[in-house]
Amino acid sequence: MNRTKLTIVTLALCGASVLLRAQPYESKPAVAFDGTNFLVVWQSSESTEYHVRSSRVAQDGTVLDPGGFLCCTYNSGHGDPEVAFDGTNYLVAWWDDRNTPDGEVYGARVTPAGTVLDPDGFPIGLGTGELYNLAVSYGGSCYLVTWYTWQAVGEDCDVMAARVSPAGVLLDSVPIPVSAAATWETEPSVAFDGTNFLTVWLDRRAGQTRDDIYCARVSPAGTVLDPSGIAVCAHPHSAGSPRVCFGDNYFVAWGESDDIFGARITPDGVVLDSTGIAVCSAPEVQWTPTIAFDGVSFFTAWSDDRRPGGSNHDIFGGRISGAGVVLDSNGFVVGAASRMQRDPSVAFGTTCYLVAWEDQRPGGQSDIYACRVTPSGVALDTLGFPLVSQGIEEGEARATFKTPTTSIARGVLHLPRNTSASSSTSLLLDISGRSVMTLKAGSNDVSRLAPGVYFAQKEPSAVTKVIVTR
Repeated sequence: MNRTKLTIVTLALCGASVLLRAQPYESKPAVAFDGTNFLVVWQSSESTEYHVRSSRVAQDGTVLDPGGFLCCTYNSGHGDPEVAFDGTNYLVAWWDDRNTPDGEVYGARVTPAGTVLDPDGFPIGLGTGELYNLAVSYGGSCYLVTWYTWQAVGEDCDVMAARVSPAGVLLDSVPIPVSAAATWETEPSVAFDGTNFLTVWLDRRAGQTRDDIYCARVSPAGTVLDPSGIAVCAHPHSAGSPRVCFGDNYFVAWGESDDIFGARITPDGVVLDSTGIAVCSAPEVQWTPTIAFDGVSFFTAWSDDRRPGGSNHDIFGGRISGAGVVLDSNGFVVGAASRMQRDPSVAFGTTCYLVAWEDQRPGGQSDIYACRVTPSGVALDTLGFPLVSQGIEEGEARATFKTPTTSIARGVLHLPRNTSASSSTSLLLDISGRSVMTLKAGSNDVSRLAPGVYFAQKEPSAVTKVIVTR
């Protein structure tokens, strides 16, 4: 994806100027928890390249790394990140094109303090073919990273995996074939039950027009315990986007026939809900669920199209008891704004869930937003709060801090006259898209505004994010 045309605005407060720019396109978030804070990772498109960024978020909703930090500084494209925590550090895994345009799997460890221990990344999956849809889980002694490969010859897709030690050592130089049948197996997800991993995936062994859900257990030693796979869902309608987590049993959530379904699976691989649990069957379309467990109940969030008005996707969520009882019929709003929210990911902390998603607000750019949800099913931040809120890129802030402009120390937003934003006037919008003041070229007093995220809008296609602080 190409970056939109940049509009430059200078905001200077407290004697320092910051170069504010139109944001790259942020998407595909994933979330994990370290016992104190969450780590959210996502894909950021900058020019024609993708990079993986992260930000830590406290359980009170404080974004500890506004704007995020890079998980890999190697000069290549990185995308589709996933993350898990091993009790000491996180492992962030991603798709990487440094050796081949088809992509390989690389990873890096990140400390709870936000230090990247492997800034160039290290290889995890170097198999042949195109690689897609990573997933990662920690299993007591090692991580299991899964993905699927696509081979042009025969158009075959297989689910593969590799183990990584907490020290960042690859334990399987030859990837493990979790499912390599002569059909399509795609979109894996993985969780750990205290003894073994369970990998779930989409499977077309019933025919090329229908995706079913299959699963297999994998031991921490790398042995596939169910080489033929176990059927989880074999309905007449095609399934999509399965996700799995573990509570007392595993719970798999997926999209099917524009609704959200789920099923419990025991650690022994027994499917308890072979006909599926209807988690949400509201009008319109629900898809791409995510799933987590709080010690008592499961919580799933998904993209939801029920709001009238075209492409007004919201994030909804709902709880399911350990016994498989749906506690929030058709779900409740987790993230709703004026435009589109999609592709959620969720993790549970000690007091709340954190749901992160891709969010498009004024200007059509895409940022990462989040909402906390209590175990009782209360969304604490239904408008969401942004994780990418700096409006700057690494290096630019440091460069402009060296040349403070004292004339703006009183809370002034300056629109330079040598930019496209300098002619005529612009509007300053709040996070909901409401106009809060009219801006002119030159200095504008914004000291009366509450700190937060705003948008300077010259026209619908020219919007720049602005951060007002004290």
